[in-house]
Amino acid sequence: MSLNVVENTSIQSLGVDNADISTTQGTLQAVDDFELASQTLNAARGQVGAVGKRLVSTSNSFNIKIENLILNESG
Repeated sequence: MSLNVVENTSIQSLGVDNADISTTQGTLQAVDDFELASQTLNAARGQVGAVGKRLVSTSNSFNIKIENLILNESG
């Protein structure tokens, strides 16, 4: 299982490092850029959450298998 599910989320890679709000046009562009960055970050959080759930599920499965092995050895 690959844990590299999230691409770079730096301000440069999100395209918000050069936001110019000194003009109306720059502000409108910055709003669009921040909206896109927000969507990218939400997608990344979803990916991290999905991997976390798979790890918890796998861990629970291993715990059940360990308990079953212990019971079989003692029974």
